[in-house]
Amino acid sequence: PIDRQRAIATRLLDFDQLIHNNRRRIKLLEDSVRLVFEEWFVRGASDSWPTALLQEVCMEDSGIQTGPFGSQLHQCDYADEGVPVVMPKDIARMRVDTATVARIPEHLADELGRHRMRRGDIVFGRRGEIGRRAYIGSRQDGYFCGTGCLRLRADPKGVNSRFLFEMLGTSLVAGEIANRAKGSTMPNLSAGALQDVPIPLPPRVMQDRFAELAEDVADQIDVLDAQSRKL
Repeated sequence: PIDRQRAIATRLLDFDQLIHNNRRRIKLLEDSVRLVFEEWFVRGASDSWPTALLQEVCMEDSGIQTGPFGSQLHQCDYADEGVPVVMPKDIARMRVDTATVARIPEHLADELGRHRMRRGDIVFGRRGEIGRRAYIGSRQDGYFCGTGCLRLRADPKGVNSRFLFEMLGTSLVAGEIANRAKGSTMPNLSAGALQDVPIPLPPRVMQDRFAELAEDVADQIDVLDAQSRKL
């Protein structure tokens, strides 16, 4: 009956409006973090700040690492349930989008444990559109770095990982990274190509203050994103 159709449509419109409002709030929160970062570390940059190579601020043994080779992870290994495998296509709006993410069984992820990511890691798309990246928070802890990605693991003694994540997106550093991509048909980054990318290092107290602000905003975004998924 038409009155029932209208009641259903009204309810669905309410859901749509709530989802729209959440997305708008997420965008405002993301913009606020970027504006603070630009104000403190781009427009407020100082010539007195030292510079370090990316490999110097990452963990010594496995700080910059590519995902597994095809010989380690086969198409038949993927499953409907299990550990999310982050590919470049799953990196959207500087976050991991699990809507269409592939998965592998827990036991296989453990066998290839060096490719499992933990909180504070940065996953970086190394094929196609260079520059896509996402910060691994508590909700993504244990996700798997896919074949088409690189995983960066900051040394906490050398740099704040949240600060490093934002710095990788600045025009200065992002340009350096893009210039290191090889391939005319599809640009491709290697772990070695990133090692000598220069990273400006402002005082650690500034890095940590920014990270506290960014983490608080990230928590708010996670809540809004979870609400939208339920809706």
